[in-house]
Amino acid sequence: MKGFIVIAIIVLLLLACFGSFIGSKNQMVTKNEAVKAAWSQVDIVLQRRADLIPNLVETVKGLSLQEQTVFGDIAKARSRLLSAINFRTLAITRPTQSRCKTWSTNPQT
Repeated sequence: MKGFIVIAIIVLLLLACFGSFIGSKNQMVTKNEAVKAAWSQVDIVLQRRADLIPNLVETVKGLSLQEQTVFGDIAKARSRLLSAINFRTLAITRPTQSRCKTWSTNPQT
């Protein structure tokens, strides 16, 4: 009878060790699947990002063209303004011939 109890305890210990091994293995498989699912999400995000790059490039090209147009218009307007200011300055500082004659004939100046 004593030998039967020892064998039963050994069998129970073996079953407990085997059950623990199976439980640990299932837990590792579950965690491995969770890691694979997480990496697949990373791949999806990276693919979306790669798909958005051409859209970003086209947007930058469009904005670059618009910027060139705006800066070109600003440069043209500035040059017209400066030429108008220069023309007005010349008109004020250099009187015409007819105005010079009237000034030179006026004895009070």
